[in-house]
Amino acid sequence: MSNKTIGERIRTFREDKGFELDEISLQINMSPAILSQIENQVESPSLGTLMKISKALEVNLSELLGEEQSQAFTIVRKNEADKVSRHSTGDGINPGYSYDSLGTGLADRKMEPFIVSIEPSSTKESPSVHSGEEFIYVLEGEMEITLGELKDVLTVGDSIYYKASIPHLVKAKGDKVLKILAVLYGND
Repeated sequence: MSNKTIGERIRTFREDKGFELDEISLQINMSPAILSQIENQVESPSLGTLMKISKALEVNLSELLGEEQSQAFTIVRKNEADKVSRHSTGDGINPGYSYDSLGTGLADRKMEPFIVSIEPSSTKESPSVHSGEEFIYVLEGEMEITLGELKDVLTVGDSIYYKASIPHLVKAKGDKVLKILAVLYGND
């Protein structure tokens, strides 16, 4: 299953489990049209959206990302992280994201650690809401965070830890790529 795109894996899990597009869309509070676009690689989901989809499909996020889970520990060497990309259109409107998964191979993990690169964008995106917790540490650039009513800017060395049930949105501030360490914990 790992050679498939994220959208193809979502569709495969959904169909294998006998879920209709409408059922999953309702569970994750997303229109069936957008979910269909995700399955067809027209639209790319954020990590928060992937967490919601994986929960609705009753699979681990790592399975959705196509990772093998077999070990009691994992070491991910520099430049060997599994890369998951969400490409920009190059127009400065739709952001490009890339995720380097740092937990590849660990069986039954509860946390999902990533290095995330986010391109600057002028797109107005909607906040994400899902179960669990998120920890973010800024490695490069400036991060604009909206967390409920809070709006703030974090710079290199700053971090934030929050309940993912609070509406949240992370964006690159300014015209430079933002690079963060993000650890997501999904409550079961």
